[in-house]
Amino acid sequence: MTNSSLDKINIEDEEQYFYYHPLYTTLAFLITLPYYFGFGTMFYLCWTTNKTNLLFGFLAAFILLSNPFLLITNAFVKLLLRKPAIVLTDKYLFDNWNNLKLEWADIKQISSFNFRWSFICINTTKDNIVFRQILNPSKFIFMGLERLFSGRTLKINLSLLKDKNSYIVSATKQFWRTKTATNIGFAARLAGH
Repeated sequence: MTNSSLDKINIEDEEQYFYYHPLYTTLAFLITLPYYFGFGTMFYLCWTTNKTNLLFGFLAAFILLSNPFLLITNAFVKLLLRKPAIVLTDKYLFDNWNNLKLEWADIKQISSFNFRWSFICINTTKDNIVFRQILNPSKFIFMGLERLFSGRTLKINLSLLKDKNSYIVSATKQFWRTKTATNIGFAARLAGH
């Protein structure tokens, strides 16, 4: 990213919004429909034939494997409601993709990762800052495995967002650096008085 494109990032703004891309998000949602249809059909067949063991097996599989599909469905709903995927504020990073809220002071590193898709990778000062916000067991398992294998607390998928991925990563990093430095400077001034 060039310096001129970084200049377009105005950190003095109170908030920065990144929205879902209408075409990519809709296509991703349409691709997930066979998954829901398949599990719905299996559930119906198990229910009508009274095969309770199989029914519980399919429900367990749905819960364990549903995270990527639920994330895309969540993104599609937020697209329809015109809600942003990521919001950067003076104190927080709101990750509406994963339904997480992080204080800038709790983030110790922001980087990017590209492999098939682009991600913002975040390491927090403590993992439980992220994991205590996760209520979905499927998401908890997926994010726990991600933490175990990648060493990153959180990855936010940028593939379905409107803006250029490099711009989103740069804006987030710059927001984090500025807000963290501002908060540290403010705390130092308070301690000095």
